[in-house]
Amino acid sequence: MMNDQQILLGCKKKEKRAQKCLYDRYSGMLLGICVRYATDVPEAEDILQESMLKIYLNIGDYSGEGSFVGWMRKIVINTSITHYHKTLILWLAPRPAPAPAGVPLVVSRFLPTRE
Repeated sequence: MMNDQQILLGCKKKEKRAQKCLYDRYSGMLLGICVRYATDVPEAEDILQESMLKIYLNIGDYSGEGSFVGWMRKIVINTSITHYHKTLILWLAPRPAPAPAGVPLVVSRFLPTRE
């Protein structure tokens, strides 16, 4: 098992093993943050995946000052808030007129329905 310093250095070198170790070690804690902002677990998992991608792509920007976990948490929280705002904008957008009788209505599983 790799320690945090080895994981950090490996991820900066784009090593898949280090990226997997990072995911395995911190995904549970970071998913807990995502769940607070999501409407359900699958949505939280999507936010986590987007956040992990941002972490992997931007890990070179981590300066070493402050907590690495704190740096990741900040990315996850900001990604969650951005996702929330995008979802809210979609939710508040005008809806088309109701379908005529006999035509099935398609409802997104990601947004609550308005009735």
